[in-house]
Amino acid sequence: MREIIPLTTEILVRFHGKLPPYSVIGIAAVKDGMVVGVGGYYRVDTRYILFSRITDELRADKRLLVMALRKLADIRMSFNLPVQSIGDKSIPGYEVLLRHVGFRQDTAMEDVWHG
Repeated sequence: MREIIPLTTEILVRFHGKLPPYSVIGIAAVKDGMVVGVGGYYRVDTRYILFSRITDELRADKRLLVMALRKLADIRMSFNLPVQSIGDKSIPGYEVLLRHVGFRQDTAMEDVWHG
């Protein structure tokens, strides 16, 4: 079974290994009762930053990945502030994922994406 659930502190700590030093709004992708990815946003001054941590299992499950991306896009639309992300070149296809959530690449800084 595939589902997208709200991200809790417990899930984030268990999946990421530590509690972030900021408040987070996000989602967890769950497959057969196991968290296979987390993603969301945290606020820094006058903008939000997108973050994600996904497993190879989520990367391979395109249907669940698209479900997660759509939910992240829905959350992003609720903000009244700019959103940014730093592209991680070690993740194959990261550009496609960011574009699916509605981000565009900065023309001056290659790794920075704006949503």
